[in-house]
Amino acid sequence: MKLHLPLRVATLWPLLTLTVLMLAIMLLPSAWQEQLVMSRSSLEQGGWWQLASSQLVHHSWSHFGVNLAGLLLWWLLYAESLEVKFWWIGFFLMLLTSSTAQWLFDPSVQFYAGFSGTLYGLFTWGAIRDCLERRWTGAIILAGIIFKLIWDATTQQSAGGIAVVAHLGGVIAAVIFAICHYTYSRLSVDFRR
Repeated sequence: MKLHLPLRVATLWPLLTLTVLMLAIMLLPSAWQEQLVMSRSSLEQGGWWQLASSQLVHHSWSHFGVNLAGLLLWWLLYAESLEVKFWWIGFFLMLLTSSTAQWLFDPSVQFYAGFSGTLYGLFTWGAIRDCLERRWTGAIILAGIIFKLIWDATTQQSAGGIAVVAHLGGVIAAVIFAICHYTYSRLSVDFRR
């Protein structure tokens, strides 16, 4: 069996851009990083950029490493099957929805940082696309995501540290985007006939 990596420039661009951006933020002085973390009080005073920037900030190098590994795995599984323009649209939708959900629906969390809500969304989007294209791997990944969300919501929420609401926000954004993308793709094919 031959290993096939998605090495086209179009598929590498999103991965490399995000990797370099998140690495650059990790190397910033901690005082600067704190300005990028989503802070409930800062958002209420107009710091809206934190809805986007907080997804790219990490609490530690291990946190960064886990999220980078997740992004790499997602890229290996799905990069070749997604159009780059739709990737960027979906990415920003999931990124913003994840942070916004955390802010609006979990007032107990005063600070939020990390890429996992977006990753949940990206994996959900890829898994739904697989399911729509009748690939069994999508159903397995989707079942794993649902199980992990339920597990976190029922066992980990009280332990703190896991942004269940942000994860759920990323998943909901991905479901909506997958349906819209699928509908758009079907309509585009129908109009071309």
